[in-house]
Amino acid sequence: MSDQRVTSRQIQAEQTRQNIFNAAVGLLKFMSLESVRIKDITEAAGVASGTFYRYYNTKWDVFTEIYSYIDDYFEQEVAPHLMQPHVNDRILFFFDQYALYHQNLDIELVQLIYNAKHSILNQGDFTVEYNYGLLGLLKKTIQQGIDDCQLTNRDSAIDILRLLMIAVRGLVFNWCTKERKYDLRLEMASFVTHLLRIYAP
Repeated sequence: MSDQRVTSRQIQAEQTRQNIFNAAVGLLKFMSLESVRIKDITEAAGVASGTFYRYYNTKWDVFTEIYSYIDDYFEQEVAPHLMQPHVNDRILFFFDQYALYHQNLDIELVQLIYNAKHSILNQGDFTVEYNYGLLGLLKKTIQQGIDDCQLTNRDSAIDILRLLMIAVRGLVFNWCTKERKYDLRLEMASFVTHLLRIYAP
């Protein structure tokens, strides 16, 4: 019975956390990322400031949670389907899912992910170890391709990952600036196919 109460509290806590996150993202329809205050988030979520601080330390902690959702999606939904015999097909499938994920997001969330000033994806130089999530999965896929001699080994998996991610992020950014007027999945397939020719053995 005690376990049941703990489970219920955990479910409620996750719902509250999700409510705060959704409220914060919803504000981006009317306010810039920089102008959103914690007070705005708590009012939109209908929670007290104490409740907010139980889950987050700053407003940036709320917004960067989108990255954990992306990582979980790629680990749980994409990874099990990367079974294609050739690495090129696995990478094309990976980026098709990447494009599909972005097509299904509200534009405010896509803009948040690609915010040049605060985006986690724009920080660093890809020299850290990626063992989980979107980047971890892509690195593992590329390394398997190198090990199987399906990709050239003149560049490391991190170098190839870096080129691919910078390039496709540029494509998604362009898609946003063009107000989503073209099919991102089709453009992504063509784009990645051309990039992979660089690494043909």
